[in-house]
Amino acid sequence: MSGKTIRSIGVWTAVLWIAATPARALINPNYTVVDLVRDSGQVFVLSMSAPQSGRVEAEIVEALVGDVPAERKLSFDFSDAEELTEDDVAAAFGGASTARAVMCVMKDEQDGAVLGALEIGTRWMGLVQGKTTSSWVLDRDPNDLETVWGGSVRQLVPAIRHTLSDRRPDFPVASTLTWGSDLSLSKLGAASGLGQGDDVVAAACPSDVNGDGRRSAALFHATSGPGLFFSRGFACFGVARSLEFSQADLPAAQALGTGQTAGVLCDLNGDLAPDLIAVDRQQAVWVVFGESERSRRFQAVVSLADPAGGPLSVTALMGERRLGIWVIRPGEPTIVNLPRAGPLKLQWKQMDGTPVSRDVIVTRPTPVAL
Repeated sequence: MSGKTIRSIGVWTAVLWIAATPARALINPNYTVVDLVRDSGQVFVLSMSAPQSGRVEAEIVEALVGDVPAERKLSFDFSDAEELTEDDVAAAFGGASTARAVMCVMKDEQDGAVLGALEIGTRWMGLVQGKTTSSWVLDRDPNDLETVWGGSVRQLVPAIRHTLSDRRPDFPVASTLTWGSDLSLSKLGAASGLGQGDDVVAAACPSDVNGDGRRSAALFHATSGPGLFFSRGFACFGVARSLEFSQADLPAAQALGTGQTAGVLCDLNGDLAPDLIAVDRQQAVWVVFGESERSRRFQAVVSLADPAGGPLSVTALMGERRLGIWVIRPGEPTIVNLPRAGPLKLQWKQMDGTPVSRDVIVTRPTPVAL
């Protein structure tokens, strides 16, 4: 068998990951994990052995979609087209002898062949199984599935579980925030200790640019624009392209686009959208105010009722989905954004280790005192 490919799913682009240097690739906005699960008749978690002598052996550990077949052992050969080599597959194992993988078998056949996709580590591959053989043929991924899920297998499995268990699974594909106005605050003196340097990450902070409760990161660079990301969930991230300074016609964008020595994202003007405050290479302090067309009404403002009762590490959940962990300190109300209105469960442990939980209904900015 040669030249076999998976059917085209849509218009694809490239993968993105959070890295020290801001990624510049795209996410496919029209096809997410939800669509991948919808189009798959079977989804298996595999334990795979590193390739040997032109073949890869595997065993089905769990069926996420469909039933586990009576024969759990699978074999994978390489396509005659040689667009995916044994070394390519071995690299996905990262030097280990075994690895977990996710195998998706598509519902629809093509010319009598069963089609599928396989992710090992963070590497996607195409699969074909002919009518007369039980062995699968490995080939390159023709559909750029890294644009659907740029995370690893360890992240993909809970993402698929979320898709199957949540009635409204959601995987963001873009930032909903844009930059509005800006403001020059002041200039720092030489005594500040904030220096210049090579293009390294000078500062970093957590962020939630989409206001949906999914935690991501902002990276501030010494000689380039800040790296701002939104979360797709399950530790998979996308570049917030609407926040790239190269696209913003603001004086602050020009000043900060060549580097920052410090920075943070926070809501400075009380409109529930995050704003950026950063120091440029000339030690000038700038504020850039974020604007969002989407409503950001669904927030829990969590504080401590007893000033001596913290700090506390509080986990927030909506249904079975864990939104993240927040550290609540005395005198510092903390905003927990939610993707939608509804019930919210907060879990934490008291100072003596006793587990505690609180259920609240959030339909607007809602204060919660622990």
